[in-house]
Amino acid sequence: IKEKALAYCIASASEKEIDKLNILNATYLAMARAVEGLPVKADYALIDGNRMPRLPIPGETIVKGDGLSMSIACASILAKVTRDHVMMEWDQRYPQYQFAKHKGYGTKLHMDLIRRYGPCELHRQSFLKKILGSRLFGEKRLSHFREELSLPLRGNGHNRGRRPIHYICRGKNQEIRRDGRRRRGGGYG
Repeated sequence: IKEKALAYCIASASEKEIDKLNILNATYLAMARAVEGLPVKADYALIDGNRMPRLPIPGETIVKGDGLSMSIACASILAKVTRDHVMMEWDQRYPQYQFAKHKGYGTKLHMDLIRRYGPCELHRQSFLKKILGSRLFGEKRLSHFREELSLPLRGNGHNRGRRPIHYICRGKNQEIRRDGRRRRGGGYG
């Protein structure tokens, strides 16, 4: 595809951009970056789907376009292969998450590993909310708490006869609950 294409540009949006904009708008941002990054200016854009992003060129949407348009199919392959390569690199940096195996998709394995090791800097907050529930401790990610405490992310406890508390981190005279509250010695803050 790369050898035969007149031009191509692979672009993306960061985890933070996805959390800030939502997945659809971050996808549109990446599409606009790809169009603007082309070494040869495009005349027209074919978009797989039913919603047209704002682009600096005209275009049209094609539902199930990867099965109907060779251009969309090629772009889809380039994107998937690039993502797979990025996941292989991340797997080297974070082997405990096995990114090479699940490629970052929300598989049972991926979710189980996040529950076991806590999230890393690559995990989107919006994705984590679906897995871990409750709010995710303000601006910090769970992995930062784990590093501070040097603790595994596991455990359950009880709150003096009231409903159970599910602890994310526990130990060293400090607890972090799933509801986001921290406790050092005394009460929760």
